[in-house]
Amino acid sequence: MKLPHKPGDPDYLLRRVLQANATFSTVCGLVWVGGGASLGTWFGRDGSMAADGAGLLIFAALLVSLSLRRSIPTVLAAVIVALDILWVVDAGVKIADGAFSTPGAWVMGAIALVVLDFATFQALGAYRSRKMRRPAAA
Repeated sequence: MKLPHKPGDPDYLLRRVLQANATFSTVCGLVWVGGGASLGTWFGRDGSMAADGAGLLIFAALLVSLSLRRSIPTVLAAVIVALDILWVVDAGVKIADGAFSTPGAWVMGAIALVVLDFATFQALGAYRSRKMRRPAAA
């Protein structure tokens, strides 16, 4: 199956940002699964980070499958943007609530900024995609 993964593709930006998000989520997920309880302790959590990491790996797989579609539905892109924003808000609430150690809070804050960037550029990519698919007004 040959997909239009080039700059003329209406989904080009969205596709690339979804793939970057999937890569980042995979790396974080693998680190969290591999770090387990010791990483959880470093972050100031009571338990292991492995379950969170497994969830990230599932999310990354969904992002990859979405990015490989011939055409990416705007509504699915909006769901991914909403999930990323929800993750950022959740991380912010946990940081403000003191759920992490000081270094853990700094790392989670940095991760949240990266995820917020993904959400922003995914939203822009979905907007561009929708705009490019709309016929020009005469």
